[in-house]
Amino acid sequence: MSSSNHPTSERIDEVESDPFSVALTIALTALGRRSLSKSELSKHLSKRGASDEIRDSVLLRVEEMGYINDLDFARAFSDRTRRVKKSSKRVISQGLREKGIDQETIDWVIEDIPESSDLELAQEFARKKWRPRAGEEIETTKRRVAGALMRRGFPSQMINEVIRELAKQ
Repeated sequence: MSSSNHPTSERIDEVESDPFSVALTIALTALGRRSLSKSELSKHLSKRGASDEIRDSVLLRVEEMGYINDLDFARAFSDRTRRVKKSSKRVISQGLREKGIDQETIDWVIEDIPESSDLELAQEFARKKWRPRAGEEIETTKRRVAGALMRRGFPSQMINEVIRELAKQ
C-alpha cells in the first residue's frame, strides 16, 4: 500500500495544508524549546511565513491555552537574570524591553524587586570577583571588579560604595 493511500498520511496532509494548524504547531514547538514572550513568538511565526491574520489567531489561541503570559515570562526572566547573572534592575529592564515586553509589565516586575536587593547582589558578585591576581596591585583589582559591576548595570555610586567596603577588608 502506498503512503498516499494510508489514512494517517491523508490526515497529516490535511493538517499540514491548514495554515492555522501549521502555525500552531510551529508555535508550540518553539515554546517546547524555551519560554518566549508574546513578541518573540510573533516574530518567530512571521519569520516562518505565517500571515498577520494567522499569526494573530495563533497567538490568541496559545495565550488562551496558557502557554504564553508576558507577566509570568518577565518575572521568570527577572528571577533568572538576578540569580544567575547577578544583574541589576536596569539590565533586567533593558533585557525585557529587548524581548518585547511592554513598559507597564516591566514596571510591575521591577517594583517587585526590593531596593536593597541591588546592593546585596552587587556586594555578593564583587566578593566573588575580589581575588587579587598574582602580582596585581589593589588599584587594578578595584578597576577590574568595578568594570565587572558596571557591565551588570549597577550605578557608579553603588559600585564605589561596594569597592570601598571590599578594600577595607
